[in-house]
Amino acid sequence: MRVPGQTILTAALLVAACCALVGCPPREEETPPGDNSGTGGEAGAAGGREWLFWPRSMRIHPATMIREDRDTGLPMIEARLEFRDQLDHLTKAMGEVRLELHHHDPGESDDQPLQLWNADLRDLAENRLHWDHVTETYLFRLALEDVADQPGPWFLRAFVLSSDGRRFREVMRVK
Repeated sequence: MRVPGQTILTAALLVAACCALVGCPPREEETPPGDNSGTGGEAGAAGGREWLFWPRSMRIHPATMIREDRDTGLPMIEARLEFRDQLDHLTKAMGEVRLELHHHDPGESDDQPLQLWNADLRDLAENRLHWDHVTETYLFRLALEDVADQPGPWFLRAFVLSSDGRRFREVMRVK
């Protein structure tokens, strides 16, 4: 037979034990989510290991196309860059972007581009400006100045120097 005082004491001990467990700090080898300590200030490093989600590949997405600018009525290129991490998942990027328009497939040549555009994805405001949440690509609306009347073919070349030091290059025919 239980005494009412024992039931209250048992309940109080259980509540105290639960409160103690909930308030326990993480073990030393655990790092709380969102804690960036231990990165050593180096891009991509966390606890001596490289960060999994830095881009490993880039492509000019097939949705890249020439369209008419709604505001000006002039043609523009909607260029989309897609980045994937080492798990082959879509990911964001930080780095410098250079987009060039060429008459011929530029391949490895250094011929002069018809037009070029630069963007700095290290700037968080600019990174947000170009990020398209729907396609999970970076969207660049490239106004075609003084080249819209030139015949094709046209090739878009993208260079990206990632903040972790990787270099990406891709070419796509757009006209």
